[in-house]
Amino acid sequence: MRLLAFLAALLIASPLFANNGKTPPGDPCGAGPGRGTGNPCNGNNGNGGDNGRGHGKGGKAEPAPLMPAMPLFAGRAAYIDQIGDGNLAAITQASPNAYARIAQRGDDNRATIDQRDTLTAFYSGVQHGDANRAEVVQQGRGQAVLLTAQSGAANVLTARQTGTGGAFNGAVLTQIGDGNKITLTQNGSDNQALLVQQGDGNKMSVAQLGEGNRLAWTQQGNDLPDLAISQTGAQAMQITQRQLAAPPRK
Repeated sequence: MRLLAFLAALLIASPLFANNGKTPPGDPCGAGPGRGTGNPCNGNNGNGGDNGRGHGKGGKAEPAPLMPAMPLFAGRAAYIDQIGDGNLAAITQASPNAYARIAQRGDDNRATIDQRDTLTAFYSGVQHGDANRAEVVQQGRGQAVLLTAQSGAANVLTARQTGTGGAFNGAVLTQIGDGNKITLTQNGSDNQALLVQQGDGNKMSVAQLGEGNRLAWTQQGNDLPDLAISQTGAQAMQITQRQLAAPPRK
């Protein structure tokens, strides 16, 4: 329940649900120019296969989506909302279509967002707690979407999304606890990752290269090791790591 409530707070803070000239519409899957054209909310017929991939027109295999469609917006917009002491937020935008929002609640949090050269870059991040760190680069010829949420203290996430055209790269990164670390690299197109850490001292590193990779990875517990996941194209994985209970004393 705590995770669901925190993710709900992230989405409410995200401009996906805002309504002004600089933000995307509230229903990315609703009627509009994007519907039915490259929209993962519509037109993918899932199957029960092990790889979780659907089949599109002409029998061509298409990766099943983990995220909604690319938000629709034009131009540049940057928003920073801070409550607390010693927080730092920096947004650099050099893309024709770039949106970034940072919300910080607590002390000594740091967030650095660099949106450069890519056709469309979208970022929304929340930091609740103290001394959390987020460093994000969105670049390349394609499109990128990233949502991040950190709740606790001294969590670190680093993400670099490099688009090569075609469908967008997308990720949702969530850290709940203290001292967790995520490193994500997406280089290609149509790569998607859902990464969740619940606990303390957990580590994740992910590289998605090529096209059509899907990863859902959850860590629940403390000091869980990094599995160093690398996907090189059209690969789908679902991973859950849990801390085992200590054996009963004799």
